[in-house]
Amino acid sequence: MLKPDGAKGLVIALHGVGLTGPKMIDSLEFRPHVERTQLAVAAISGGNTYWHKRRDGSDTGALVTKDFLPFALQKCALPASAKVAFLGLSMGGYGSLLLAGELGPKRVFGVVAESVALWTEPGLSAPGAFDDREDFLAHDVFARGKALRDIPIRIDCGITDPFADANRVFVDQVVPHAKATFDSGGHTGDYWREHAGVQMDWLAGLLKRVTT
Repeated sequence: MLKPDGAKGLVIALHGVGLTGPKMIDSLEFRPHVERTQLAVAAISGGNTYWHKRRDGSDTGALVTKDFLPFALQKCALPASAKVAFLGLSMGGYGSLLLAGELGPKRVFGVVAESVALWTEPGLSAPGAFDDREDFLAHDVFARGKALRDIPIRIDCGITDPFADANRVFVDQVVPHAKATFDSGGHTGDYWREHAGVQMDWLAGLLKRVTT
């Protein structure tokens, strides 16, 4: 966790496949953005589970919402009822949208979903992302427009990213209210690092409107 003195808000960071929470914080170089925005960033390692309940009984989504989120708020000396934001990349972008939709606007003040790992049909998903077709449909964020409608969302994706087409469809069909940016770049650490600052500034602006 990166925590400034007198943190004004909390951002839950969800990593992508092959990363861990600490590696995500280090690789995106959050520290100067945390100090500037006064937003704490807390990241937990969830393996390659796609942040939802799996057939083997694991449920990293519930781990985040029921255990890690209240723990992180306490560590930041923020009220247990305080709204939080999510910032996720790739698999973590998908997880951020999924969990924000579950918690709703009463608990979430904003979501940054970057280079989101999305597939428009069950048969297109990557091996291991879902247990089977039923698992895909049960956790399909394309079907959760109503749950996400009242949450401010930012989607950033490079135009050469393999998920760019699905991200565009998601914005057009599910979250037309999102602030969407499709710009130069791919599915890379450089792209995510270059966007971290403006994303944190955007979340800080949202929190300011919520608290004033």
